[in-house]
Amino acid sequence: MYRYKILFFFLFSFIPSMLFSQRFELLTPPVLDLGDVPADTMVEGTIKFTNAGDSTLKILRVQTSCGCTVADLNKLDYAKGEQGEIKVRFNTKGISGTTRKSITIYLENAEPSRVRVMLQATVRANVEFNPLYIDFQGVSLKDEDVVRYLDITNNTDKTMKIETIKSSLNNLKIDLPTTEIPARGTIKVTFTLHPKSEGRQDTDVIFDIIEPFILKKHVPVFVKVGS
Repeated sequence: MYRYKILFFFLFSFIPSMLFSQRFELLTPPVLDLGDVPADTMVEGTIKFTNAGDSTLKILRVQTSCGCTVADLNKLDYAKGEQGEIKVRFNTKGISGTTRKSITIYLENAEPSRVRVMLQATVRANVEFNPLYIDFQGVSLKDEDVVRYLDITNNTDKTMKIETIKSSLNNLKIDLPTTEIPARGTIKVTFTLHPKSEGRQDTDVIFDIIEPFILKKHVPVFVKVGS
């Protein structure tokens, strides 16, 4: 009877190791950083892994956290020691700043049973305005002309064209060095305010961009003139 107990003990101890003899091991970091990427483009990355177990590794499915991310896997079964790749594509349309999307890999009778990889990217806007607003607060009627600057950066691979600049403040002069910003280039816009009267005179300056896309960019201008 004692021998049977020992036999059953070893048998049931061995079953879990048989069930989980598949072992998925990531070769790439759990957070796959794609770095700085342009807006409105499709960027790609690769998740690499290996079967570190003793039997065939079986992948059931790969699931992404949103429709903007696609994961492609060319097969589901991997032999002992075999390496595999999951190609991932991320659509940055309508996204800006640092973003993360998850990719979950579900496995059959493996340890672990599922693996999650985070896809990270910093999406740069097609056009950047720096600073985000123009500050003329705290100027005085005694000041002749007060000058501020704005940088406009074209992050696309095409020439950017500005058609018009509009402002409702007649004592604000805006000097644009060129209406065309080269690919990956930056221009400096000069704002010159000539104080005429006391009080607040806030406004928006509107930049009409017509190429390579159409965009109306509003830049707030805060004006407060003292005596």
